Amino acid sequence: MIPPFILTPISDAPVVSQTPVSGGSINECFHVKLWDGQAFFLKRNTLQEFPGMFDTEKKGLEMLAQSGAPTPHVLAVWEDATHQFLLQEFLEPHPSTPSQWESAGEHLARQHRTSSSSFGLDHTNYMGSLMQRNNFCDSFQEFFIVYRLGDQIRIARDSNLLESSHVKAFERLFLRLEELIPTEKPALIHGDLWTGNVHETPTGIYFIDPSVAFNHRETDLAMTFLFNPLPEAFYQSYDASFPLEKKWRERVPIFNLYPLLIHVNLFGQTYLPAIQSTLKRF
Repeated sequence: MIPPFILTPISDAPVVSQTPVSGGSINECFHVKLWDGQAFFLKRNTLQEFPGMFDTEKKGLEMLAQSGAPTPHVLAVWEDATHQFLLQEFLEPHPSTPSQWESAGEHLARQHRTSSSSFGLDHTNYMGSLMQRNNFCDSFQEFFIVYRLGDQIRIARDSNLLESSHVKAFERLFLRLEELIPTEKPALIHGDLWTGNVHETPTGIYFIDPSVAFNHRETDLAMTFLFNPLPEAFYQSYDASFPLEKKWRERVPIFNLYPLLIHVNLFGQTYLPAIQSTLKRF
């Protein structure tokens, strides 16, 4: 249990309950209620294992919010001798309406119009529990090959999760990326926009737990298909607000090679057949 006195920088009201809630496999998460009726969402993890994780999450959420995306407001990030903490507003979960999904598509389109002169980011952040290296690149292909697929291929190969035949298949794909992926300006992407990070609430849909960078905008759209796609109203609204290049759905498997490699490195070879299928297809 988290000691109740930790919230005194935010409020002097006593903590009346700290209930564990779902928040993924990395963090301990709590719904914290104060005597004065305020409620917060608190995350904690070990400082030694994930240094700077919550600092970069706060930066990412602030970048998305500045672009017009709906994100939870972060109240504080701090650490003690062994742990780090992130405190943000509590957003009550609630099923969304079709109009709210339409608004979410418009919000993502607006976010993606925030651009940069280069692909990349000026600091390292996290994708899940893995450190995500960033640097600025002149092209999407360079950024995708070096700082996304390349890093994860190296980890998987060193862990004997990929064979040399897989690496060669990736290298063949690299040579084709310029013809396969349409040219776009760098877009501020969420970076980890699977369905679990699209949070439905009574007041609308929020984007949570980002892994931001300036990247190809189809990266975010593809990620929403990784497990179960979002309602069709979301995609139609996005495309009406910021039209996508033709056949974007056919390119989804290429962009999802990155999160699939992340899953291979975190959870094992269960996700390898999906990677092999994409490499054979392209």
